Amino acid sequence: HQHPFYTKNLHIFTLPDHPDLDGIKTIGNLHDLSHKKYSVITYLGNGWHRKNVDVLNVKSVLSNSLDSVWKMLIAGRGDIVIEWPGAAWPSLKRMGLDQKVVDTGIVISQMQFYLLINKTSPNVKILENFDTVIQEMKKDGSYYRILSNY
Repeated sequence: HQHPFYTKNLHIFTLPDHPDLDGIKTIGNLHDLSHKKYSVITYLGNGWHRKNVDVLNVKSVLSNSLDSVWKMLIAGRGDIVIEWPGAAWPSLKRMGLDQKVVDTGIVISQMQFYLLINKTSPNVKILENFDTVIQEMKKDGSYYRILSNY
């Protein structure tokens, strides 16, 4: 099928009192990041970071988990975190750190998700209809109402 059924926006998170918050807010895309002096905190095993940020020779600081990323940011061990808000906020709230970090609202990248079905599966015939239904749900708003529950 031709359309992703879900697009995950990756945002830039930082400290609300970062000394160069205005500069961070000028980052528009990953290429911009490669020309800035900011360090990005990430966690071991983050394949997206390895594939998209490390190749730009941006300074990266590694932690052992997503929870540790936030603790390192608050401790000043790096400047920004690139993360999906759907994963960031539950983690921050659970740790009581949601007032200490700010989502800049900058969508620095996206990850697109497609329904994959083996070509030999009898279910392969549903792909075209699946795509049509998802597009219709996006148009009528039901798709977004469902997502807002999560």
